[in-house]
Amino acid sequence: MKKLLLLGMILPFVTYAGAQKLYTDSVFRLADSILAAHVGQKIFRENFSRSPESTIEYMGLLGDVNKSSLLPGKRTSGRIVEIIVQYAFSLHDSRIIFNNTAEVRLNGNLQLLSEPELHFIPAYLIENRNSDFVSYERALSIAKSNQMREVSKPSNAYIIYDSNRRIYKWVFENYAEGSKDQGRPGQFSTEVMEINAITGDLISHTTNKFGPQN
Repeated sequence: MKKLLLLGMILPFVTYAGAQKLYTDSVFRLADSILAAHVGQKIFRENFSRSPESTIEYMGLLGDVNKSSLLPGKRTSGRIVEIIVQYAFSLHDSRIIFNNTAEVRLNGNLQLLSEPELHFIPAYLIENRNSDFVSYERALSIAKSNQMREVSKPSNAYIIYDSNRRIYKWVFENYAEGSKDQGRPGQFSTEVMEINAITGDLISHTTNKFGPQN
């Protein structure tokens, strides 16, 4: 019984003996080189920046898996299970909201677990051309030609990446408030129109009304 108890106390320390002590800066440099190899040095340098959301999973002293932030200037502890280095992608266009992120995922041997998802990089950037996004003026004209409510200026207008369709799209949003009746809240409506930011094709047009119906 004492032998079993002693063995149970020793095993976690034997497991922990496999702990890897790596400098996080070296891990970041490796991840940088992997992403740069996939997108090219120019795009990597000008359109990607390392995100503070990078994480590391490692096996602790008792064999439990822990997750923590991967920070520069540190050393890892425990046996590494997975490292995820995140990068923010930006086209440096104020019309675009919700920039995308790329991930370099590494295993405990610092080998690439899967290819980075990079479908959000537009073709014009890869081919080193000028942006071919439809201009705001043209997109607004297309929206109006598809029965968007006549307003001098939409409530919101922006470009966003649609990860399901894998396209960039213009989104126009309008909000309208109806008249109030004897202190009761009036109706208000929302209108959303989506247009392909490359082809100018209409994707969707929805209108919803809220509030009292009579």
